[in-house]
Amino acid sequence: GTQAGLVAGASMAGYRGSVTGISIDQVPDDQSEFKFTEFVSDLANGAAELLSHAARFNSSDVQMSYGYMGEGYGIMGDLERDSISMLAQTEGILVGPVYSGRAVGGLIDMVKQEKFSRDETVLFWHTGDESALHAYRSHFV
Repeated sequence: GTQAGLVAGASMAGYRGSVTGISIDQVPDDQSEFKFTEFVSDLANGAAELLSHAARFNSSDVQMSYGYMGEGYGIMGDLERDSISMLAQTEGILVGPVYSGRAVGGLIDMVKQEKFSRDETVLFWHTGDESALHAYRSHFV
């Protein structure tokens, strides 16, 4: 839903940049019967229709990075633990271990791999799952 809203909202605002989601548990469409990008584009179409926006989206409008799924949904690994700790210690920002921690870990890795140029502006959308940190406290002690 978040990815669909960002795709529809970017179109409505005339945003010319890219919106890339980091999958935390969905595999690429060619590896599954469930076509995730079609599902997201259908949600974006529904949002656009509700908001009387004429644009229509298809799966090619949904950009996803699938390289950061880790061991599975809700299973914290080094990527999540390191990114959560780094953001908390350096920025005072809490991100959760299920969604945002994995996504920001992917973003940090993309920056390290120089996937963005120095003149690009990157916005990370925090999905607000930090309340889940309590259930994972043993991973940080």
